[in-house]
This record gives sequence, structure tokens and C-alpha cells, in this order.
Amino acid sequence: MKLKTTALAAFSLSLSHLGAESIGVNTKAANYKTGTLDDYRDYIERSVKAYHPEAAKAFSLDNLMDLIGIPMSTGYAQSSTPQGTEWINASQMNIGNNYNGILALMFQSKHQEQVVSKIAPAGSDVVFQIPLNMAQVEPLILDMVKLFSDEETVQEVKTSMQEAVPGMDMTTEELLAKIDLRLSMVLDLDPTKQLPTPMGTFDTPKLMIRLDGITWIWEKLGPQIIGGSGLPFSLDEQDGVLSYTIPAEMAPQFMGFLPIIVVDKNNDHIWISSTPEFYKACASGKNTLAESTDYLETMDGIPKNGIISSYLSKYSCDYISKMLAAFESSGMFEGADANTQAQLKRATDLLSKVQHGFASTVVTNAQGILTVERHVQNTDQQLLQALSDLKELEALHSQEAEATEETQKAESE
Repeated sequence: MKLKTTALAAFSLSLSHLGAESIGVNTKAANYKTGTLDDYRDYIERSVKAYHPEAAKAFSLDNLMDLIGIPMSTGYAQSSTPQGTEWINASQMNIGNNYNGILALMFQSKHQEQVVSKIAPAGSDVVFQIPLNMAQVEPLILDMVKLFSDEETVQEVKTSMQEAVPGMDMTTEELLAKIDLRLSMVLDLDPTKQLPTPMGTFDTPKLMIRLDGITWIWEKLGPQIIGGSGLPFSLDEQDGVLSYTIPAEMAPQFMGFLPIIVVDKNNDHIWISSTPEFYKACASGKNTLAESTDYLETMDGIPKNGIISSYLSKYSCDYISKMLAAFESSGMFEGADANTQAQLKRATDLLSKVQHGFASTVVTNAQGILTVERHVQNTDQQLLQALSDLKELEALHSQEAEATEETQKAESE
């Protein structure tokens, strides 16, 4: 795809963004708002009941939010700042540094640095990263079990955590306590190489996944994974870096892809890439997404040091929109219900308004957790849309309940 990446342009744009890391909620925004999550209690309760009825039966809302790690008493501040056809939406959750429940999985990780934009080559279309500290899984599971089970079940779960994990020489509890990883994913759509499929031809995707912090697991399970794959991987080892590749002549069997696995013990990275060439581009640290003008323009107004971050290029948004239009014209969605048809139309409408791309990042600060995103809707518009979707779903559930009641009544007569 076409890139606007020159060293001078990137350098000049980056200078104009100095101080971006301190970006937060815009107190001067027209829709600036503060309060506690209790402001949204009715909406959240209805949403849980409509979208997750089993959870609504098992937990009270307060217990559920405590499990997530964001109590209903949590204070917040939010704002939306316009940028052309797009908005910079910011939301601050004032929980301090008390990361409990599901939040602890991400925010008690040692992996606090934003790395994916420095891995992804310039022009990459979809990037994502998230840390996961699995040491928080056991207490989270126990908290969940305690909410809807008796003490006997709790003890059974505790016992299962003490069982040995095959091939690992440790218990489940010990394994979870040791896993603290960061997952990074990069996807680049290559329009110069079209991939034929039964549904038509598409840009060839180049994919890379990197796992940080768990090469010690590979030392124990790697041979089993490679042996169990059934593929003729060959191994090359140089200075603590293990490279597993398959013969080039097998590419036609993999639609042109040649998967590669690289275990870098020196840096504690495991790379999984669709081709050796894309792995090299990602591992080189040269001409990266973080240096590209397209990315910097999309990230304008968004912190670039996010612990959790995601990015979709304008090209990917346009491409998805084109694909949806092609699928619709081919009649693929003719059998979809009215709700699905409406969702598809809405998605197409939103994508058509993208000027730079979509991006979001989550950072921590002294007050708690700050989430900032670039979107084509502001916070109020998103809420109104969510309420509309919720009403439609509630109406559907009501119709289904009435139909069931009528059926049962007819069967009893």
C-alpha cells in the first residue's frame, strides 16, 4: 500500500506531538462529564441481562463489577474532542493503583511498555498488544466459584490447582504463578499479491504474533509442539536463537505461506510468522509503524505508550468496507435477519467516515486507568447507539418469550 513515510516527515510530525504522553480527559470538551459508574447502573444491568442472561442470574451487578475490578462506586471522567470527521474519546477510571479481579490480569503484569508499533513494519494495517499476568487467574477463578458455588466446590477447585501439569514438572498453581506474558499481533494486507479463495480474491495477509516472557515454557514443551504438528520443521540454532522452518517447496500447500517459529532465548521472545520474510521485517526494528506518518497522524491526541493498544489503518477500514459491499452484492447476506442487516449497514456507514483510522490505547496513571481512542463517533453517540441496540435486543427477547408462552399454553390445552 502507499506509504507517506519519509524520515523528515516523521521527525517533524513527532516533534509536533511532544507532550502527547500526558494526554488525558479534555475538561474543556462540550460533553465533558464526571460522576460514578452508578450513573450507568440501569444501562449496565439491562445489558448484562440482555447479552449475558446466565451471568445476570448468577451474580448481582455489584459482585460482577467487583469481579471485573471496577466497582460501581468508581469515579470517572470522560470527554470527546472532534478531529475532522473523527473524535478523540477519553475515559478515566479513578480506581487508583488498586488493580483487582480481571483488571489484575493486565495491570499487574511486568510488561508495561508499548512495543507492537516498534515491531510492526511501516504500512501494517492491524496491530494489537495486551499483557497477561496469569498469576492472577487462580484467585479470580476462586472468587468466581465462591459467588455461585458451595464450599465443597471451592475446595475441589483448590485441589485441582495442586495437580501436576504433564510435561512441566509443576502444579497448575505453580505454572499459572510463573506465566506473565505480553501478546503482540501484526497484520499487513499486501495488495500486490492477491490470494485466491472460494469467496473471491483478497489481499494476501502477512501475519506475525510475538509472545514475550515465556520462552521457558518452550524449553519444556517445544519439542512436543513441533513433533505433534506433523510438519517437517527443520531446526537452526545460532547464539541462543532457535528457528523452525519448513521447506520452501511446501509453500503451494500453504497457499503461498511458509510458517516460521523463532524462539529468541536472549530476549525472551517467541515469534510466529506467516513467512520468514515478514518475520525478518518485524524483527529488524527498521522502518517501523511507530515512525510512519500515517500512524502518527492516527495517533494524534492518543498516548503512544499504551499497556494495551490497538490500531487499524485507513486502508484496512476501506478494505473491510469494500469486502462488505462485495459480499452484499453477491447475495451472501440475503438470509441474514433484520438485526444482522442493520448491523452490517451501520458498520459500512461508520467505516465510510474514517479519515485516518481507528486506534485505542490504555495507560495507567496515579488516578487509575485512562483509555483514549480515535473513533468516528463520540462517546454520547456510541451510548445512544448502544441503547438503541439494547432496546432492539430486549424487544426480540420479549417476542421470543411471548412465543414460548403461547406455545406452552397451546400444548397444555
